[in-house]
Amino acid sequence: MPSRSIRAIRRQQGDGDSPTFSAISAVVCSAGTTAAHHVTTLFGSVFIVGPVLALALVEVFRTPLDAEPTGRPSALSRATWWPVVARRLRRVLPATARTSVYGFLVLISLISVVLPYWLWSASD
Repeated sequence: MPSRSIRAIRRQQGDGDSPTFSAISAVVCSAGTTAAHHVTTLFGSVFIVGPVLALALVEVFRTPLDAEPTGRPSALSRATWWPVVARRLRRVLPATARTSVYGFLVLISLISVVLPYWLWSASD
């Protein structure tokens, strides 16, 4: 995968600045790479983009929100467990939603780019 696509994916998943442009840029770069050589994109999606997305989600999971109270409880109990989980979910759900949309769009674009080749090679 070209490094431009990786940067667009990372930017779109991590901070969400200009998510529409970054998502479109990442999907178009992935589709362009697939048109050049589909095996590279299929393996690159698993071995390169997958860890980048996982790293972005972990980073978002650990970064507190602006309006979030600072500090954390010294020990987890039944009373403090749910607020901690709720804070972490509020942190990671927007990035997870963006990741899901990106994954679906890339899957659709990869199938639409590679399907004519697969159909042609099956009948050849």
